[in-house]
Amino acid sequence: MPSPLPQDTPFAELRHAVQAGTNEITWQKRTPISNNERNHAMRLKKLFAYTLPIPLLLTILVYFIHPMLFFDNGTLFLPTVLLFGCYNIIVPLSTIWLTKRYNRVLDLPTNTPQPATYYVRFKDSRDNTKGLTVVRGIALRLDYTTFTQRDWQTVLPTATPNEVQQLSQMIIQRLNNQ
Repeated sequence: MPSPLPQDTPFAELRHAVQAGTNEITWQKRTPISNNERNHAMRLKKLFAYTLPIPLLLTILVYFIHPMLFFDNGTLFLPTVLLFGCYNIIVPLSTIWLTKRYNRVLDLPTNTPQPATYYVRFKDSRDNTKGLTVVRGIALRLDYTTFTQRDWQTVLPTATPNEVQQLSQMIIQRLNNQ
């Protein structure tokens, strides 16, 4: 039987939420950024950087083939002009915005604890799948099945190792059963 904790600690609240059958649980903790989070941010940053020239390439393509595709009795379709105009403005701006967001994660110091929000979802929803997720500017799904006791100590709120092990087993059991 776990030792009684005051009910106002983050660990006690989390344990109570798991035992109560809550479908989604959220908590915050300051932890160092993992290599997995850095690699995920770098991979997404590269992906968006590679998509940045696509509007320019599409504009060039339209310029050369527009007489065949976009004219109707000698007039250019207005919807086509509006579509490509919006695309050429919105896509580069959103790509630059996302790249800045990923840079914020990549620029954080390596061994300094940073605030993070953790989510455990026990049921699939339309937008989110069940599992453990960390959000620190970007969301990253964590593979809870490969977690060691030390990983759970890092993720869960501060408590004794025995209590962390019991809570991690309850979380894993609920994630695997539902």
